[in-house]
Amino acid sequence: MRVVVVVLLLIGAGFLAAPYVSNWISNAASSEPGKGSTPPVMPVADTGPAARLEPITTVAALGKLEPASGIIDVGAMTGDRIATMLVHEGDEVSAGQELARLESYPLRETELAGARIALADAERRKPIELNYGQALIQAAEAGVTQAELMQRDRALLAAKIALAEAAAEVARHDLKRLQGVDTKIASQQDREHQQLRVRQAEAEAAAAKAELDKLDAGISVAKAQAAAKLAEATAGTPRLEAVLQIDLLKQNVKLAEEKLKMSVVRAPSKGRVLKIFTRPGETIAQRPVLRLADTSQMVAVCEVYETHVSFVAAGQSVTVASRALPTVLHGKVAYVGQMVAKNEVFGLDPVKAADKRVVEVRVDIDEDAEASRLVNLQVEVTIATAK
Repeated sequence: MRVVVVVLLLIGAGFLAAPYVSNWISNAASSEPGKGSTPPVMPVADTGPAARLEPITTVAALGKLEPASGIIDVGAMTGDRIATMLVHEGDEVSAGQELARLESYPLRETELAGARIALADAERRKPIELNYGQALIQAAEAGVTQAELMQRDRALLAAKIALAEAAAEVARHDLKRLQGVDTKIASQQDREHQQLRVRQAEAEAAAAKAELDKLDAGISVAKAQAAAKLAEATAGTPRLEAVLQIDLLKQNVKLAEEKLKMSVVRAPSKGRVLKIFTRPGETIAQRPVLRLADTSQMVAVCEVYETHVSFVAAGQSVTVASRALPTVLHGKVAYVGQMVAKNEVFGLDPVKAADKRVVEVRVDIDEDAEASRLVNLQVEVTIATAK
């Protein structure tokens, strides 16, 4: 009976110790050189929360391969549709290159053509209208000159009136003298002829005065009309600018050009098309049209435990490994972050802790075609911290 109890206790103890034994075997296997996993950390003396690690020669961390300039999500006007996709995934593109055209492109192109035609028509009409306005100004100035000439005619007419009045006065004087002499010297016929001369001279003077009054009225009207026409013709030049609205038409052309640009998806920088999210015929929503990145220079962004980051410094040599890469990549630490956060890269071992406090470290990778082949590839980073 005692033997059976002892056997049962040993079997139970074996089941309880099995996870720990498995974990020990896994750690021992993963620590073998050449496997690209986290190397063992030197034991630490347990002296409380403030205890510091002993100096270590290497720091291991998980990370991802990313383009040095980052990944760009290229978008377009929400609500429009993709008409033509001009690139494919994996294509290398240059800055400003057309990537896709939207369905609104033909409409925007027509709007731009119409705006340019309207502007060209206004600019063509402008010199014609200016010449016409200049002709109106010259005609108005001629009217002013004519009114001035009429003023000279008035002076001549006034002199004529004075002469006619003087002639009438002489005629009246002669008539009075004839009336004072004997009829034997001046006959009745002579008196009647003289009376006729008096009436004729007075009529000529009255007619000249009437003509002068008419001329004065005509001069006033001519001056007013000439002044009004000159003012109207002079005001035609600024009015022409308002009527043609050339500045507004130029702005309409610029607006149409910008709308046309918005109907074309262009590359903001050189790079490689990583992923196309919106295909021809699909409506553009919140997600980007495609994803672009310059993969000519890659970096490894790794997450170092907060307790190990004090051993990491810029310039230290780094190796980057992954089962997806045919060779081990090499590089140097370029930047050590200053903020502790929760890890975003998780290992594949379900036994290991997933919630860790880490600091982001950026590693510049030596130029290698394999590094740019898989963006966001999870890698194992080993930093040589020994001086």
